[in-house]
Amino acid sequence: MKLFCYKTACLWLSIFSCLIIRLSAMSYEQQLIKEVSNYRNFSSAISQDLYSLAAVQDEPLWTLAEEKSPPLFNEFLALKNTIGFVSLGDFPTPITQTPHLAAIVGAKSMYVKRDDLSGKKTGENSRLFGGNKVRKLEFLLADALKHNAQTIITFGCAGSNHALATSTYAHELGLKSISLLRPQPNSHIVRRNLLLGLSNGTTLRLSPTAELHKSVIIAELVNHKQLYGSFPYVIPVGGSCPLGILGFINAAFELKEQIARGLMPEPDRIYVPVGSCGTFVGLLLGVKAAKLKSRVIGVTVEPEEQEHEFLEKVLKLFKETNNLLYANDHTFTRFNLAASDIELFYKACGQEYALFTQEAVDAIKLVNKTENIQLDGVYTGKAFAGMLEHIQENPVAQEVVLFWNTFCADSFESQVVSQDYRKLPKAFHHYFETEVQALDNSLE
Repeated sequence: MKLFCYKTACLWLSIFSCLIIRLSAMSYEQQLIKEVSNYRNFSSAISQDLYSLAAVQDEPLWTLAEEKSPPLFNEFLALKNTIGFVSLGDFPTPITQTPHLAAIVGAKSMYVKRDDLSGKKTGENSRLFGGNKVRKLEFLLADALKHNAQTIITFGCAGSNHALATSTYAHELGLKSISLLRPQPNSHIVRRNLLLGLSNGTTLRLSPTAELHKSVIIAELVNHKQLYGSFPYVIPVGGSCPLGILGFINAAFELKEQIARGLMPEPDRIYVPVGSCGTFVGLLLGVKAAKLKSRVIGVTVEPEEQEHEFLEKVLKLFKETNNLLYANDHTFTRFNLAASDIELFYKACGQEYALFTQEAVDAIKLVNKTENIQLDGVYTGKAFAGMLEHIQENPVAQEVVLFWNTFCADSFESQVVSQDYRKLPKAFHHYFETEVQALDNSLE
């Protein structure tokens, strides 16, 4: 089984290695061209075999004996022996009641789930990078440690919160990290995240085009294999694979515990940003497993490249994650999810990923002014603006609303000011030498 998993995990990389060192592998060429034609499918394909081990192996996955058991494991006891977990963040995250926002949207009551405060505490008034990605990494990095990984490689855009969270917690666990990034519109958060990545010792690469990005990925993977004798542990964009999605199924059970403790009533609606889909899918499946009545409504933050792209991805990830849990604990229900069960709101995404919208900026200012909670222009600002529009179309007079804040707003000023952007690869310098987008400046 171990040999089988290793071979399948390295299938793509072995093929690329054969091409690069010019072995007689021409029979693979057409297959490769077809499979790497889409970047999102490409990164998922490489990652799939690496994280699918949990679903197919006979032996238990590695766990840390001293770790606090997450709520999901308390509910499904067999998972503790079959799925790895390492405590990284500060959980459970608080729930803040927001009466001013409730009055504005016309809800019975409104709350914000504060994943902006998920970063591991390092002092009385300091913490590591937080946000929603920490939840996914508690499962993904545990699996990387089980596989004796020395290096983590992941993907995103220049200001990727996921890439930064991965490098931050990989560094905490003594692992090296590589972030292979693509361009995005400039913002102050892009600058912050790049400098924090630099402070973590992350290897950062930027590819100006999608086609070149594929080549950079191949070169980085093969180079690592040649130098160290093994491939790095691959985490897909956003950590949005079945193993990572467990982090937000766990979050749903965390929410259930907080409801039971009286921290908030059971929400009728939960609004969440949707990018790589992992957070949304995890909450969607987790709410069902936790037997909560809440509707989970996802607000997309970027336009679709293909029609029904988000819908199809949600259906696929939901099924794969459900199968992973059932394979490791037969008491976990296999749910039937139809396309009609999925609530996605598409109107707030704007023209481009990471390009701020006026509606998002207005939402950021509103939440900051009324509740002193900071959102961002890439994800949570758009999601909150989308929530407002969705509620306008679908009133919530007698309902309890929960907005899930996924953004880490800390400035990390002491770390950032100590970094010199000129130590970054030259491809990143323009983010510091040109203006940020105009709508970002309007937030200053």
